[in-house]
Amino acid sequence: MINSHFIDVLKTFNPQELEGFKTFLDSPYFNKRKKLVELFNVVKSYYPFFTDENFTRENIFKKIYKKEDFNYGKINEGLSALYKLSMNYIKQNAIEKNKLYPDVMLIEELRKRSLKNIFTIKDREIKSEINQFNELDSNLFLKQYLIEIERANYVILFGKNHRKERIDGYLNVMRNIMVSLTNFYISEIISLSVNNFNYSISYSSESGIIFEKIHKSGLIQSLFKIIEPFNQYDFYLRLLNYFFEAISDINNSNKYYEYKSAVFENLKKMSTDDINYHIQCLSSYCIIKKRHEKSAEEFSKEYVNLQEIILEKKLFIDSRSEFLHKDLYINLLTNYDSLKNKEKVKFLLQYSKYLHPELRNDLKNYGEALYHFLNFSYQKALIKLYTVKLDDKSLESRVNNLQIRCLYETNDFVRCVEKINLYKKQNRKNNFLSKKKIDKELAFLLLVENLIKVKENKGKFDAEFLKNKIEKDEFIPSKEWLIEKCYELYEKPKQISNY
Repeated sequence: MINSHFIDVLKTFNPQELEGFKTFLDSPYFNKRKKLVELFNVVKSYYPFFTDENFTRENIFKKIYKKEDFNYGKINEGLSALYKLSMNYIKQNAIEKNKLYPDVMLIEELRKRSLKNIFTIKDREIKSEINQFNELDSNLFLKQYLIEIERANYVILFGKNHRKERIDGYLNVMRNIMVSLTNFYISEIISLSVNNFNYSISYSSESGIIFEKIHKSGLIQSLFKIIEPFNQYDFYLRLLNYFFEAISDINNSNKYYEYKSAVFENLKKMSTDDINYHIQCLSSYCIIKKRHEKSAEEFSKEYVNLQEIILEKKLFIDSRSEFLHKDLYINLLTNYDSLKNKEKVKFLLQYSKYLHPELRNDLKNYGEALYHFLNFSYQKALIKLYTVKLDDKSLESRVNNLQIRCLYETNDFVRCVEKINLYKKQNRKNNFLSKKKIDKELAFLLLVENLIKVKENKGKFDAEFLKNKIEKDEFIPSKEWLIEKCYELYEKPKQISNY
């Protein structure tokens, strides 16, 4: 097999990109070497895995240079040339997809060529596109800022002949430049603050001091006030600022609800992408609060509520995807599992048709298995679990977890222990999951194993000891179920109404 940067790049291409690269190579504008097209066609035949034992430099060389002796340097130079062309292809694709710089570069060129009529036409088109309020973010404000600079340059060169009118026009454009630049500045400050919030473990860390100082300075509020009379994007920036206020004063939950209220009041003004962004911001806040605050239960419920809003309003359909993301689906199933809410699981199953076709059947079967489990139909749950393909490692751990619980509930302890030992080995060899995730899975398996020993009077721990141990572990999988099983093993079982 061949190790090459070019092969590494090809592995990332989807079928459409692969065909696009072939067209790219066929173009004399980008590539004038026909042998490179031949080399690519041979290499492409091993796509997508490139693991065939015949995939060697020698075999490829024979197919292209049939009458020549093998030359390592010649084939290596060809692969190197294809790698450089693949970089140019990726760059070209990125330029075509980018909505920021191509328009700016185009009207700059039109201005420099004195194509005044065409400049005016393209300028109007760009302005109309910007004013559609789609995909509002700092990139849009940066684009607007750069476009306004080109308008200023245009006014200087081709503005009205009357000196006063020309100066007035220039000053208006200068004001627009300042507003656009301020919008970009505010949105970037808030965006960086959001990223700091999402990735910070402690809000007292030194990395957050600068954001705290900016918040306390009142700088952003002052800028809002100055540009408000001229700013058509004021409502959008104020939404961002609501979140900035909420994360800057994390102990004041009212700030969160003010932000949430503002988001839902402005739904009609926003694109699906923008709504999704704010729902994700609200969700991030809930995740942090439920992990680090005493109000964990409040924000656990709030988090589920937000995910249900995404589901019911079909906000998962946006410019990036037409499918329901598997993580949202799995997260809701996990929450409904902990709440023992089989009706919610049944409701969620209706949305499985929106999942990506490659994962749809497996995720639907896993959801149906969970429904049967919560309905105490453990054998039906096991049958469904056996139909789930385990290509996705994050789904595999959940399937294994539910299978262990089903076997425990049916008192099939021999098979349960066999599976526990098997999954222990699989987890220790798993290179896909993080060490933290693997440790959690192993902890769950060990606790079920101990529960079985207690139930069979073979363990050195009693049920109360295990319950106390479980309660101290905040992130253990199926924590509520484990606690309930401990209660069942007490001399006088305690009934708990909710997980």
